[in-house]
Amino acid sequence: MHSILLAGSRSFFGCATQEPAPKAQRMPLHAFPTDTPHFVAVRTDRIGDLLCTLPALSVLRQNWPRCRITLVVRAPLAPLAQLAQQVDAVVTPDAADFRQLKADCAIFFHADAVLARAAKAAGVPMRIGTFRGLARFTLPTHNVPRAANHTRMHEIDQTMRLLEPLGITYQQGPFNAADLYTLKVDDHTQVLPAWVGDTRFKLLLQPLTGGSAPAWPLERYLDVVKQLDPSRFLIIVHGSAAEGEQIRTQCPALLTQPHVLTELGTLSLAQLAAVIDLTDGVLGASTGPIHLGAALGRPTLALHGPGRGFSPVRWGPVGRRAEVLCIDRPTCEDCRRTRDCHCIREIGSAQVLERLQAWAEPAA
Repeated sequence: MHSILLAGSRSFFGCATQEPAPKAQRMPLHAFPTDTPHFVAVRTDRIGDLLCTLPALSVLRQNWPRCRITLVVRAPLAPLAQLAQQVDAVVTPDAADFRQLKADCAIFFHADAVLARAAKAAGVPMRIGTFRGLARFTLPTHNVPRAANHTRMHEIDQTMRLLEPLGITYQQGPFNAADLYTLKVDDHTQVLPAWVGDTRFKLLLQPLTGGSAPAWPLERYLDVVKQLDPSRFLIIVHGSAAEGEQIRTQCPALLTQPHVLTELGTLSLAQLAAVIDLTDGVLGASTGPIHLGAALGRPTLALHGPGRGFSPVRWGPVGRRAEVLCIDRPTCEDCRRTRDCHCIREIGSAQVLERLQAWAEPAA
């Protein structure tokens, strides 16, 4: 069984095409009392989920240019959300007072029942979500059922479906979601790493996933790093403090190579975005930093297993320079039951090395 390279994830929704990003096809738009509606978007889960929601917010802005968009995210994600140019305000759940926000429409991209009850109690006239059980009858005014094939739809496709009650009909691909993140890092002075002037190819390596998805073995990353020419490559290993301890315990040699620097538990999300914006490429498994690299337009290589729930069909990075390596297998029942994915181990070091070296080749 061999691995396949999916360039730009375009196999799923046409994100590597060169055409300008079109507006989503639409029916007559929902009629708000004014042409300046206030949308409150709720996304209170993880980094990748938040990033996959930003294209939908851009589509809102395209269709209501004078609208106001408030984004509700968990406190650790707020600095990242503030980089999104299509967002007017960012608030955390404890500060999300719907009576004061006076929203015309609340969209629950994450089915947060506590905030949905608050929005209902505040009299928000339009509340859109994908709720289950009795909540789907009591909390939203418009409940969008999960698609029957939702495990074979990308998260960006899922979020776009929540715009349908507004009269915006999104059709899977081709759709240039890669052009709709609108993340912009204005301030790099918060990091200004010593390597910023280094002329080598600067690769950010995110080897672990925090358990959210299968990870490629640390020994494979070490094998790749050892084969990268220190005169051409500088490797910045990133992760949480806990992941740093795991690497030091399981594969300390990865951190002691002459061309390796570490950022383990040292960066906030805003600082991570600034660091990625200064690098030349990002490598890792299915994690938030991989999605962030794709959203910032960096060459990004994600290593995936094919199991439902974390396959590239569902969670691959979307970007004009994003790529995925995944074993050529529709799914893996074994991988569904454990994060110790034997499928991801079938991706060879030579395949990863080939892509990194191709990135570093001077433009012809």
